[in-house]
Order: sequence, then C-alpha cells, then structure tokens
Amino acid sequence: MNTTQERRYEELCNKLAGLEQKTLTLPTDLKELKEGLQSLEKELADVKQDVETKADKSHVLQLENRITDLQNRSRRNNIVIWNVPEDSEKDTLMVEFVKRSLLIDHMKLENAENIEIMRAHQTPTAITRDASKPRPIHVDLLKFTDRQYLLANTAKCLKGNQHDGSSLCISDDITKDVQEQRKKLKEKHLKNLRQRDDVQFAYVVWSVPAKILYKLKDNPVLKAVQ
Repeated sequence: MNTTQERRYEELCNKLAGLEQKTLTLPTDLKELKEGLQSLEKELADVKQDVETKADKSHVLQLENRITDLQNRSRRNNIVIWNVPEDSEKDTLMVEFVKRSLLIDHMKLENAENIEIMRAHQTPTAITRDASKPRPIHVDLLKFTDRQYLLANTAKCLKGNQHDGSSLCISDDITKDVQEQRKKLKEKHLKNLRQRDDVQFAYVVWSVPAKILYKLKDNPVLKAVQ
C-alpha cells in the first residue's frame, strides 16, 4: 500500500469513526424530539377541544393565544432562509443543498458539518405572498442550539455576501401573529429608542412573544419593551 492509499485509508477510517459516534447519540436525540412533539400534539388537541366546547369570547381569546404559543413552540428549532433564487438546488436534495451549498460553502460556518437538518422545503406556491419573489426555504433542525448558532452568525456571514446575485437572510420560524407583533414594535418604539441620547443600543430580539431589548448608557442592565 503506497502513501496515497494509506492516507486515503486513514481518512475513511476517521470518517467511519465519526459516523459511528453520531449514530450512538442519534437515537436519544430522536427519542427526545418525538416525545416533545407528542406532548405538543396532545396539548394542542386539548386546546382545540376547549375551543369547540366553550363560547365565552375572553376565554376563546386565551385559548387562541395558547394555540399560537404552541405553534411557535413546535417551530422553535426551525429557521427560514429568504431570497434564495428558485431552483438553486437543481438536482440536489433540499436538505443537502442547504447544508452543503449554503451553510458550508457559502456562509463558511465552522460548525456547519455538525448541524443536523431533519427536513427542508420551500413554501408551497399556493400560499406565497408575492409570486415574483423566491419562495422561502423552511428548515427543521434537530437541535435548538443549532438554530441559535445560525441566528447568531447569520448577519456577519451574509452581510455583503450574495448568493447568485441575491442577498440572503435567515430568520426564526414564527407565526403571523408574532410577525405582526414585531412589526408594530419596530414601528412604534424601535426608531424612537435609537434616537434617544440616553440609549446606547436597541434591537428586536429573536423571541416569542415579540420584544425589544435596549440598554441605557449609564445602566448595564438591559431593559425590554413588549
């Protein structure tokens, strides 16, 4: 066996060892994910049953809020990738395209190889708001920590870094209600806060419910507006 063959053999052995290690932890991760989804489904079923049997408006509003909360919790591991040109994945599976082409090759994220993607798909055409724009890609991640890692690094990795002439954006996956809440916060409070002389910084955070965090120049404690 020559040197090239020995090196190739060692690389294959290392990859095999890595796959074996991932296989050991995958059943536990999948079991926890399944149990969490079953719990959410049961709670959602209970809420829907309450809505069907109780007509009191104030109570219905509370139940609707609970449903919205459950929907957002069920998406807590998800991200949405915006402005990827249509058919960019070509003949590649969407999961592989997102991980290899976007996270590893385009964004060059150090930990991208270790990110586990459960599913990835584009929004169906029938519910796309504007047919002239590319459909967003919804990505279901195995771990919440991976979602947080991607959101924390998206700005620095995508700023000034276009993909096929398009400026990409990554956000969390939230319901329309929370999107509206964030929009109202931006319109009513964010600009005013940033213009105040005593405010060091202010921004809308990736949170449910929606809120703005800001810091006063003479106070190290972060304050919130909801």
